[in-house]
Amino acid sequence: IRRPPRSTPLYSSAASDVYKRQTQQYKDIGLFFFGSLISEEMMEIVLDHSIKKLIYHEAILNGYSLQKVKDENYPALFKNQEAKVNGVLVKGLNQMDIKRIQFFEGEDYNLNKMTVEVSGNVEHALICCATNNISTSEEKWVFEEWNKSTKYLDIEVAKIHMSYYDKLSSRQIEDIWEDIRMAALENLD
Repeated sequence: IRRPPRSTPLYSSAASDVYKRQTQQYKDIGLFFFGSLISEEMMEIVLDHSIKKLIYHEAILNGYSLQKVKDENYPALFKNQEAKVNGVLVKGLNQMDIKRIQFFEGEDYNLNKMTVEVSGNVEHALICCATNNISTSEEKWVFEEWNKSTKYLDIEVAKIHMSYYDKLSSRQIEDIWEDIRMAALENLD
């Protein structure tokens, strides 16, 4: 893996200010997960701690479906009024957890406040939504299929990716993304 020089700036102060406002504004709200972060193993890698103290609720996001991101193993939400996305609402995340999740998701995803259904009740949640920079394929993304097919590769990718937390920006990660994927494949051999 190519490593950029350590003198590379980590984060802009403007991005840091946005992060602070988002995490302070939503400190009592849960995050809705619909992709690989439903996996407890993946969540622990991203957060870098046990998830035993987090509170998980099965939840539904109405009016959306999941599509695979083009040339990737992960999903993006796609507006579809007749569909729904099953996922989990996770509460008890702290500001550092949210910062790590945002790093994992990258700059092409924003946290948006939306509503989800939990046990028949409507609750507000933060959801990582793709920006216009993300292209989806026509293929649906299904957690159970991911769990059987590419989970272990994606976990290796996440381990390497998250090892750069607080060392590289999300944009710098994009520059070495293919190197990260290749290193993950080598780790599985």
